[in-house]
Formats: sequence, C-alpha cells, structure tokens
Amino acid sequence: MDKYHITKKVGESIMKALPGILKECNFEPLPPDSWHEDIKQSRGGFVEVSVRCEKAYKSRGCSVSVYGVYADPDKAQKAGIDCNPYSGKYNHHFIQSIEHLRYCLNQYR
Repeated sequence: MDKYHITKKVGESIMKALPGILKECNFEPLPPDSWHEDIKQSRGGFVEVSVRCEKAYKSRGCSVSVYGVYADPDKAQKAGIDCNPYSGKYNHHFIQSIEHLRYCLNQYR
C-alpha cells in the first residue's frame, strides 16, 4: 500500500460515517437526479459536494475524495476561497481517516 491509498476496510468505515459527518457540517441532501449529493450555504455562496471511495489503480487499496463545486465562483473567490475561477471546483483527495474527512468538509464554510 502506498502513502496515498487506504485499505478497503478503512474506506468502508469512512463512507459509513459520512452521513453523520455531512449533517454535522450542515450539508443538506440534494434530490437524487442532481449531479452532486449534498449542498450547503457557505461564506462563498452555495457549495455542492460528492464524496467517493474509488478503487486505486494497480493497488489493492482505495482512495476517498471530496468533489466540491461553488455555484458562483466569483462570489467564492471574493470570500477568499481558492476555488477554480471558471468552474468553481474545490476538491480534496487522498482522505486518510474519518477525522481527515471531517476536516475537509469543514473547509466548505
């Protein structure tokens, strides 16, 4: 296992804790036909997120990532958020633990 990937068991435990952490961080579920799963109002406007646990390429481990996008990239940048100025993307990759996931989701404030 390399330093970027986690075991499948750790990935499953992170994903199992996800609903509670999203609620703690004030995210609300989006309708099932939405591109992302959850949304919240932040200082940079609305931000939508999806959290994924994906099998690692050429490894037995997996990788957990948070994919976030701000609805209004200009507003987010004016609020000091270093998101992509065109798409509003602001992602976190290679999450290692439940505490690390909580920290990443709290960055969308």
